Amino acid sequence: MNDQEIINILASNIRTEIKKIKATDTEIAKLIGVSHNTIGRYKRGETIPDALILYKLAKLCNTSVDALMGDSVDYKKACTVIIEELKKLNITDL
Repeated sequence: MNDQEIINILASNIRTEIKKIKATDTEIAKLIGVSHNTIGRYKRGETIPDALILYKLAKLCNTSVDALMGDSVDYKKACTVIIEELKKLNITDL
């Protein structure tokens, strides 16, 4: 995967996560310490957030940096599957 593909994935995921929390670019910008224009540039893939801003954005959207970067694993689902498999083995200390 090249750099532009990674940027496109990040931009798409930022757009998706921001839609989920139903906040305006201005509201998000104030909460994470950037301008509303910068949020728009992130969403369009014109620029990428630095590590601290990416972390703040992930926390605000109740997701992970990995998920924003497109490298997500559904840990909750994985844990549920593991627990169900353990239950089948009659393990009671869960």
